[in-house]
Parts: sequence; C-alpha cells; structure tokens
Amino acid sequence: MAQEYAYFPGCSNSATARAYEASARAVARALDIRLRDLRDWNCCGATSYSATRPITGHVLNARNLALSEALDPRLPLVTTCTGCYLNMVKANKVIEQDAEARAAIDRSLAAGGLSYSGGTRVRHLLQVLTTELALDAVARRVTSPLRGLKVAPYYGCQLVRPYSDGDNPDDPISLDRLLTTLGAEVVPYPPKTRCCGGMLMVSHDAVAIDLIDELIGWAEACGAATITTICPLCYVNLEGYQGRLKRSAKQRRMPISFFTQIVGLAFGIAPAELGIGAELVSLEPVVALAGGAK
Repeated sequence: MAQEYAYFPGCSNSATARAYEASARAVARALDIRLRDLRDWNCCGATSYSATRPITGHVLNARNLALSEALDPRLPLVTTCTGCYLNMVKANKVIEQDAEARAAIDRSLAAGGLSYSGGTRVRHLLQVLTTELALDAVARRVTSPLRGLKVAPYYGCQLVRPYSDGDNPDDPISLDRLLTTLGAEVVPYPPKTRCCGGMLMVSHDAVAIDLIDELIGWAEACGAATITTICPLCYVNLEGYQGRLKRSAKQRRMPISFFTQIVGLAFGIAPAELGIGAELVSLEPVVALAGGAK
C-alpha cells in the first residue's frame, strides 16, 4: 500500500533545484510514495525573516502547515529543503510553546480564512526514506548497486541542528546508512555538518568561498567522486561557485549531486529523469561509476 504525504516543494525546486524536484518525484514513484501537493503554498521565508521579522516568518510557515492540515490532517508534511524543514519545525515549536506568538499567528491566519491546530508533523524526505519507510524497502528496490562509487555525504547545518530527530547532530549517520544500502562507498567526511556559507554569498562572499573551499577540499582528499547533499542552497553554493576557488590547473571540479539522484541511479532510473545533464559540473563520471543507468 502506498504511503501518503502532503508535499511542500519550496521555491528552489522550481528554479535552481529543478533536478532535486525531478529526482525526488522519480524516487517517490519508485518507492510507491504518494506525494500530495499543497495548493497555493508560499515561501517559508528562508533565513531572512527568521533573522529580521520572526513572527512574520512563523506566519508564513504556519500558513503552509494550515494548508497541509486542510488537505488531510492525518498526513505528515514532507519537504526536500532543509531550510523549509527547519522553518516549519520551528513554527510548530513556537505555536506549541509561546501563547503570545500563537495568538498573533492565529490572527494572521484567520485574516486569510485559515486556522491551524498545531498538529502537522514535518518530515524531510531523507527522514522518510531512512526511518519511516525503512532501509529494507529501499534495498529491495535497488537494481544497480553503486559499487565503486565513493560518495561524501553532506548534511549541512539545518536538518540536524537545532531540531535533531534521531540523528546525532554532531555526527549524523542517516544519509551514510542510506548510501551504504545503495551499495556506495561512504568516504570519511569530517565537515559533513559544517555550513556551506548559506546566504553569506550575498553579504560576505569571501567568507562563503572559504567555507566552500574547505568542503570541496575535504571531499577531494577523501577520494570522493561526488559530494551528495540534501539541501538545495548547499547545492547552489557548492556547485555554482567552484570557479572562484583557488585551484591548480590539474585539479578537477567536484561533481555535486542531490541525494535523490544517487538513490535514483541505484534504482536504475534514467539519468535524464533524475535531472542529470543540466548541472554546471557534469555528473557523467558519477553516472559511469554508478553503472551507467539507462
């Protein structure tokens, strides 16, 4: 029987992370996971509102949670974006713990004809695959084990901190376990929870470039064929700014992948269906090492 989730794609998946959207949906279909799209959803506010207008940010997220509850109050709400995940979980916490903030949020929702009880459970797709679905179900779907593919698992900083849900916030292993289940070799990757720079690329780009340089340098030193990420903003920073790193002519650019693309390759899904082919740093070497899924 298919597992059902309300689905919040977030803004990035229709812009810089369209490959994430395509591969997430392809993997969900392969695992018989039904994603029920929210209608008329809005941006989660990213990091901007959280820092400058927190109540407004919570209202934005409460509205999406209310839309999910209206769709079906029994369904968890799943997203592929760690920033969206963090903001929606945070909004739930505020609604539960801060009566004054909740009253303000309720007034704003009511002005738009909505209400929210506070009961919608928020999940990241990685959590669905590794805890709710169980890795045995993932293993049964593998048709092209990724033997010989060395992967650096990159969690970033928003899924496991500050609201870790089962994973060790300092040394999470859920993505590692998923990759191992697919047959890939997980390389030791000490900076797997360090920040990619996030929106510092806008305000303090030199700091962000240093952070990216460190993350890619570690992956190179570990012999990884790709860094795989669970966050669309991390993907943009790691892939899009490699041209600004201080690299010798002999150093290759590091392919960056979404974790759902790696899962899809192990499932034998065609690279084009996973959004592979439009990236700035080619994933062709990764596809070849993964067995060249057709």
